[in-house]
Amino acid sequence: TMSGMDEASWRIEAMLSKLSELAATNSAKVKAMKEFQKFIDKTAPDLYDDDVNLLLLGEEGMPGFLSWCGTPSEKHEGQLKRHCATAINLLDRLLTYAPKGGHENPISERFHSLGLDAYEAMALPIHVRPTKDKKRSGSQDTACRIVLALLNKHVRLDGSSDPLHLSELLPDAADQIILGKWCVDHGVHAPDELGSQLAARAEPAPNPSSNRNPSPNPSPNPSPSPAGAPR
Repeated sequence: TMSGMDEASWRIEAMLSKLSELAATNSAKVKAMKEFQKFIDKTAPDLYDDDVNLLLLGEEGMPGFLSWCGTPSEKHEGQLKRHCATAINLLDRLLTYAPKGGHENPISERFHSLGLDAYEAMALPIHVRPTKDKKRSGSQDTACRIVLALLNKHVRLDGSSDPLHLSELLPDAADQIILGKWCVDHGVHAPDELGSQLAARAEPAPNPSSNRNPSPNPSPNPSPSPAGAPR
């Protein structure tokens, strides 16, 4: 009988092949991803290193799964293909399952040691920012969790710590603020890089009518107030 690792090999290739078919509809892509997730949920397999690389990064003529998380919409500028939400949610599952063999999750280990170009292929900023068309906006919750994980867990290939900067994953300050708000809403520690920005947003705006605030142009030698007069 075929081992779980060998079955995983052909299932990875089968899914990527289906996703790469030019004629594949959105529903066909989603179906292929859900079938692969069922396999992972049922067998929780260990994976060969080569298969992990193929899954995440692909090979010539067969894009890796990360790129399917960030496929841009051709007709809707600044938005994603409808399958991208399913893809990034499946990626989240792949990064967090516990292999039955008792080993570390090989997909998570490899994912957290990739170069920036691999993460850029996922279009994380588009996932993070909300858009009017929910079907083409990806998955904000999943993308925010993945960004936070990369900030905390990114390593070099030798396993040594190699922290990423938030601006490398979310270059636009507006997207960084969205992530910070998401952290506050979900009770999650926000990246330290966001601390000052979030604090500034949390401060109440000064009330110009309050007599506790100094005037914009105070007189250099203010005259003393008469006794009993309001200050």
